Amino acid sequence: MNNNYQKDMYRQMEELFAKVEALESTVKKQATVIKQTKAENESLLGAVRTLTGRLEKRETELSEARDVMDQLANRLERLEKENALLKEENTRLKSDRDNNSGNSSNPPSSDRTGGKKANSYNARKKSGKKHGAQPGHKGTTLSAETAKELIAQGNCKHEICVCGDSSTGSFSTKYEIDIDIETKIIEYRIYEGADRKGLPRGSVFYGEKLKALAAELYGVGVVSVQRIQDIIHSITNGIISISAGAIYGFCRKLSDLARPTLEKIETTILDGNVAYTDATVVTIDGRQAYIRNVSNSKAVRYYAMEHKNLEEMKKLTLLSKFAGIFVHDHETSMYHFGTGHGECNVHILRYLLKNTEDSANTWSGKLSALLYEMKEARDKAVENAKGQSLPEQEIEQFIHRYDEILKLGLSENQSTRPKWAKKEELALLNRLTKYKDNHLLFIRQFEVAFSNNMSERDLRKCKNRQKVAGGFRSYEGCKMYADILSVIETAKRLDLNVFDTILAIFHGQQPLNASLG
Repeated sequence: MNNNYQKDMYRQMEELFAKVEALESTVKKQATVIKQTKAENESLLGAVRTLTGRLEKRETELSEARDVMDQLANRLERLEKENALLKEENTRLKSDRDNNSGNSSNPPSSDRTGGKKANSYNARKKSGKKHGAQPGHKGTTLSAETAKELIAQGNCKHEICVCGDSSTGSFSTKYEIDIDIETKIIEYRIYEGADRKGLPRGSVFYGEKLKALAAELYGVGVVSVQRIQDIIHSITNGIISISAGAIYGFCRKLSDLARPTLEKIETTILDGNVAYTDATVVTIDGRQAYIRNVSNSKAVRYYAMEHKNLEEMKKLTLLSKFAGIFVHDHETSMYHFGTGHGECNVHILRYLLKNTEDSANTWSGKLSALLYEMKEARDKAVENAKGQSLPEQEIEQFIHRYDEILKLGLSENQSTRPKWAKKEELALLNRLTKYKDNHLLFIRQFEVAFSNNMSERDLRKCKNRQKVAGGFRSYEGCKMYADILSVIETAKRLDLNVFDTILAIFHGQQPLNASLG
């Protein structure tokens, strides 16, 4: 039994040693595998480190690329915005380039070649009438009857020129109307005790007719002083060489002598119910200044103004005292004066035309047509002497259509492009809404004209003066010109002879006062 036990123990030991050897073999194999695995792991770790380095590099490059892309995206966005602004500015500049006297407040002199045709007038539509004088127009063609009448009146020197043999007794008659220009010297022999009142100082002086001629050329003819000198020198065959200072002296004297007439002109305008006013730019000693006119159907008053602001306007007594309706070109400062206001619709027609060109919207064309329709209805009523305004029902119908068109305009404005056109269109719509009653006053009160063209026509002489003389040297010179022009244009309004009017003022008379009443 003891032997068997030992044998069993030995066998177990052998089995254990066999297992140990197997384990050792396995351990060696696993150690080898582990060693290989470690080597592979180290190799993989090296590869991972390499890849990690490359990845970090790629991430850095990618981050840099993203930064560059962000910068490019920002630049692209900025450039797109700039491009959009430039496109919009380009369209605005093109629109401004296409501005002319027919679709804006620009004067005709600013129209580009190929723009408005010569002798075409703003907002004027063809009437369908034939060219030339219309039925009922008084002609001015010379006739034998005119010559005979002038001879009978004794106002003209009458000479007879015989052609052929007068002994035949039979003749036909032709009349030549001409003028004689002669220079004369009046010698005054003043004896002791004579009344010297009215005689100028000095031994030699210029006569009133010469002064009146120089003043009329200065004011009516819009002739420069140098040319006035040349004209007088020429028509007197070189006898009279008048100085520039003398001509200015004549004009200053006329301005001083006309003071009572100027006051009467202002009173006449103050007594009216409606006055028209506008201002134009002139230069005084190289600086920008203005001439303003205030007028009605009887009288015109011009004022020199160094500025166009409200404070300067308040200095004009006529503006401050006038208690009627002022018609003007949307000068908001004018709303501080008078008791009512009418706005010029010719300017609005230009702005509406420009809006149609810029926005391609329909409302502005429709409103233009409506304004023309209102004017036509008003003109027919005036022609037929039908009251002082349109019937209230007709006025309400016109106003309703006016309001509906403005609603259409606000709707169309939502999609107006570009932005500047949308902004300008909205401003025009707001103005037409806010000042509706002022623009449509002409259908409620026939005394108020459709436009302010009266004042604009009156100011054309000032613009011509600016072009001819290049401005004024002093404020006093501009004021003197405004005074003289007031006399001249009022005389024209009253169908008075301008030369005779000026001559009478030089003689100490005030011929306009009687005509103004």
